[in-house]
Amino acid sequence: MGLSASREPNGFPSEWRSTGATHVMRRRVILLGIAVALVSVNGCGSGTSPRTTTGGSSERAGHTLNSSPSGATSESNLPAPIAGPSTFFSVPTTSLSEMSVYSWDGVVIDRSTAAVPLECCAVDQSPDGSRIWAATSTGTVLLDRLGSLLQANFAGGTWSDDDVHLCEVQQDAPASRQGTLYVLGPGTESRRVVAVTGFGPHEATGVVICDTSDNFALLATSFMGGIETLTKVRLSDGATLWTQTASSSSSPCAAPNVISPDGVFEATGSMTSGYVCDLATGAVVGHIQGEPVTISWAGHTIIQVLSSPPNSFSLEAVDWQTGAVLWRTQFAAEQAGLVPEVQVQDEPNGDAIALTTDPNPGADMSNDRAELWLIRPGYPDLELSDQAEPGVL
Repeated sequence: MGLSASREPNGFPSEWRSTGATHVMRRRVILLGIAVALVSVNGCGSGTSPRTTTGGSSERAGHTLNSSPSGATSESNLPAPIAGPSTFFSVPTTSLSEMSVYSWDGVVIDRSTAAVPLECCAVDQSPDGSRIWAATSTGTVLLDRLGSLLQANFAGGTWSDDDVHLCEVQQDAPASRQGTLYVLGPGTESRRVVAVTGFGPHEATGVVICDTSDNFALLATSFMGGIETLTKVRLSDGATLWTQTASSSSSPCAAPNVISPDGVFEATGSMTSGYVCDLATGAVVGHIQGEPVTISWAGHTIIQVLSSPPNSFSLEAVDWQTGAVLWRTQFAAEQAGLVPEVQVQDEPNGDAIALTTDPNPGADMSNDRAELWLIRPGYPDLELSDQAEPGVL
């Protein structure tokens, strides 16, 4: 998940989420990256989450994304889309510019040298991997999937599903309670969408999902570490399609830990139990046994943290529909009660997850090495590397 031209308030697009049990670096769907960490929610029982719907027209009504900018404070001249299969990449700790580019079958399809070092916690891939936002000591850049420089001083935002546009919310002024939602695109396609509220001391609003194909953005407002409000906005005209307010909801997922990038499912929980809900209604559709820290694009694979055995932690990937455990790990550090750290990339429109996890959480990451795993329902898990740079994926 970037919220403004200065990458504030979440700092980096690889969002950090921190709870009492886990640290998770997430690309776009974990909701803690808005302003501060989200706390886990212990809900009980099924129910539905009331959405206040505005307007009766279709979400696709008037879907035009090439109108001229109207009051936009920044404009991004993105290069044309880069053809190719969906990919993800990793770099070894020993050489932060040496990229290994993988297909979603786990096959290395290219090795290349990036124009800049790709360090922990400062990298954000577009959904199909064709573009990479990276922060360096001298600024931010946009790279292609092989690491070639496309654009310097690239402010970025939350990538759209089309890998071309981005959405971002900019606070109007440092002390303002107002902000503006923008869609950024090639040339004159960057434009203002609508004014938004939800800024103040310990409060911020940001983009969770940017979906220009289906003409919507999902915004989240957080306060003191918890989600206050989710708002679905139509991008073509800024109309509010529905609003979910945690304080008035009976759903256990009213303040979700994670939301699937396709906008269908949300999940929440503690390290002993959790729920999967339908995002549009808040109705419980499934149960999990731990705290969800990431969810696949299509929403059926969840990485959860379990407190098992007591006073230690373990990571587990599950298909919540079938209950099948797809992958599980517990390092010595986790057995000693230290916190697992995870970075993920979701397969677009699928349920596979590429994941790096650090066997020595809390250590100096400049000297640490992570394991890179590919987790796919219906296939054995694949360990692709045991010397990957933590926080880069």
